[in-house]
Amino acid sequence: MKVYRNKNGVRTQLYYGNKNEFQLLSLGTIELCKIGDYQDAIFRAVNGNTVYDSLTSEQKDGLTYGKWYILNKVGKATLDGSENWISVSYGVNSYALAIDNMLLSGTGTQSLVLAISNLYRGISYDNRATSGDNVIYVNNVAESSLYVRNTQYESLNGFKTALNNKNLEVIYYLATPTYTEITDTTLIGQLNDLKKNLQTYKNITNIFTVTAGLEPELEVRYLKDDRVAINSTLASLEARVTLLEG
Repeated sequence: MKVYRNKNGVRTQLYYGNKNEFQLLSLGTIELCKIGDYQDAIFRAVNGNTVYDSLTSEQKDGLTYGKWYILNKVGKATLDGSENWISVSYGVNSYALAIDNMLLSGTGTQSLVLAISNLYRGISYDNRATSGDNVIYVNNVAESSLYVRNTQYESLNGFKTALNNKNLEVIYYLATPTYTEITDTTLIGQLNDLKKNLQTYKNITNIFTVTAGLEPELEVRYLKDDRVAINSTLASLEARVTLLEG
């Protein structure tokens, strides 16, 4: 839709309904991650928001209506070798670690890459026997949920020392998503501005004047909805047929 302002007989363009809007967000330390179809999001807990509408009633009960939240479906861990790594017998030089709230391999997830890292190639549980060395994958047992196979380090201590020198950063599927309320007032203001700028006014036209004594003439151009015209024509024809049959 275009709206024009007439002043002294001269028409000047005032508003484009399809103009682009940009908004800078100050996320600070907030990180949003994605693996496959699992991805983090920022959303507002209101009806009509696709994330909020997809939640169960129990999940909604844990949120405050109208507040902004970070949805984390993806977890991130930085491992420096101080963790309780163990040596495992599956494969040469394999090491494992239990990570809380990590989605384990199981029915429907065994063929998925459930974890990726900065040092090792992520593979699925199904491919663990054929993918070679220097890989990382998620096991089906919580006590040893994260597996690393690396032929370079022949002892657990050597492996942990290597992690201390260069940390292993792992991004993985969360078994249970988490919701964190956003309390940064600057970011909340930016999100509210973004929502206002990007919201749709489909089938609604709002026209405001704020200058005292201003009596504008507005010219509005819009695309005709062919369905309305067709439905109106059909209704008219049906009425005529009814009269003829009567």
